[in-house]
Amino acid sequence: MKHPLTILSKSFIKKEFTKLSEITLFAAMPFALFAVLSDIAIAASLVALLWGNRTGFRRTVTLVNTLIVYAINRCILTSIFAATEIIAVSVIPILVYVTSH
Repeated sequence: MKHPLTILSKSFIKKEFTKLSEITLFAAMPFALFAVLSDIAIAASLVALLWGNRTGFRRTVTLVNTLIVYAINRCILTSIFAATEIIAVSVIPILVYVTSH
């Protein structure tokens, strides 16, 4: 199998995009996986930071707990959307161009 960038550059030169579906999954998958992993890393570091900065005051602890729940919920929500995008792109490759523009 040829390198995806080679196929893409030759397609632009020849104005022929018949082999473009070959590189769709290979080009989009690393970026989507990186998005999921970075969301998880950001949420984990935010939870660790907030957990370490708890005080003995009841209202502050309640606020920090609420922020922790928001961080976890945001991570779950964005990871679900990124995973859905990965699945959709692998099933229907033309969606790479629709979702990226």
